Amino acid sequence: MATIFFQTLQGVRFHGWRAFLREPLRFGNVRFGAQLREDRREEGSSKHQASKIPEKHQVARTIKLKFYPTPGPYQLICNAARVAAQKRDSMSMLAQIQPESDVLNAVITGTFSLEEAKRTFLEILEAVALQKSKGILIDGRTLVGKPEVIERFYFSNYAAEMAISYEGRGVPAGTPFAYVLREPVLDPKRFGETVAVNRCMNVKAFENPEEALKWLSE
Repeated sequence: MATIFFQTLQGVRFHGWRAFLREPLRFGNVRFGAQLREDRREEGSSKHQASKIPEKHQVARTIKLKFYPTPGPYQLICNAARVAAQKRDSMSMLAQIQPESDVLNAVITGTFSLEEAKRTFLEILEAVALQKSKGILIDGRTLVGKPEVIERFYFSNYAAEMAISYEGRGVPAGTPFAYVLREPVLDPKRFGETVAVNRCMNVKAFENPEEALKWLSE
C-alpha cells in the first residue's frame, strides 16, 4: 500500500495534478492499471472468438433464444372451449329418428351417459307426439358403454315419468317402447325394464329387432 502511494506521489510531481485528475490510473496504481489492461484484453479476445463462430451456428443460437409470447386469457378460454366441444362431440349420443307406418324407428349411436340418454329420450317423445306413432322401436345395438346400476334406475324412472307427462301431448298411456340392445348396455337381468314397468310404462328390452317388431305388432 505504501509503495502504491509513493508511486502515485511521484506521478503527480512529474505530470501534475491536472493529469492525475484526468487519468488517475496512470499514476503508480500498478494493480488497478494491470487489471484494466487485462479486462480490455479479455474483451477483445471474446469479440475475436465470436467472430470465428460460423454464421449458421450464430443463427441457430438466435432462434433458440427467440422469445415466444404466452397466450392471453381470451385465447386460453377459446382453447378450453374447443377441447370441451371436441370431447363432448366424441362422447355424445345421437338419435336418428325415422317414422315407418305406425312405428317410429330411432337408432341411437355414441357412448352412453345418463344425461345424454335423457336428452335423446325426450327427442324421441317429441317425435312420437308429432307423428302420432303407435309404437316405438329404439335400436341401440351400436351404443357403447357400461351403465351402472344406479344409472339404469335413474334413467328408467325418468323415462317412465316423461312418458306419463306426454300423455296430454299425443302419447297415449300404454304406448309400447321396444329397446334393442347388446350387452353390456343391455342388462341381462332387465333391471331398468323392471323399474320402468313398475312405474306404469309399457317397455321391453330385446336382443334382436325381429322379436321387438313382433312384440310391437301384438
